[in-house]
Amino acid sequence: INAEYGGLIVGSVLIAFNGLVMLIVIILGYFCRNVSSKFNDVNAIIISVYSILVAAVIVILLFVNLKTSDPSIQLKIMASGIFIYITLPLLTVFGPKFKTLFISTQNRSSSNPSNLSQSNM
Repeated sequence: INAEYGGLIVGSVLIAFNGLVMLIVIILGYFCRNVSSKFNDVNAIIISVYSILVAAVIVILLFVNLKTSDPSIQLKIMASGIFIYITLPLLTVFGPKFKTLFISTQNRSSSNPSNLSQSNM
């Protein structure tokens, strides 16, 4: 087995696995649809799994179709793919929570009259 064929096999297995995870997440999302929105992260999880699947397809297609023998280019493609795999799900799941946390913290501190009187002293 040459390296190109092996990479195609690994890429196909990775895409199939991500597709299976996406299917499981969709089924779990269907069963959790009536949970309060305060505790429901199904939409964020579905978007993060979908973004991993799309990023995997793009990176694998780039890696397989880019006929280069330069290992530094292959390394840059793999490193950017790993960065995308890690960053997108974290931003999708935790981004809205941090946004809500920081906005509510700022609103509470600006609306609290005791903080205003202390800052003027």
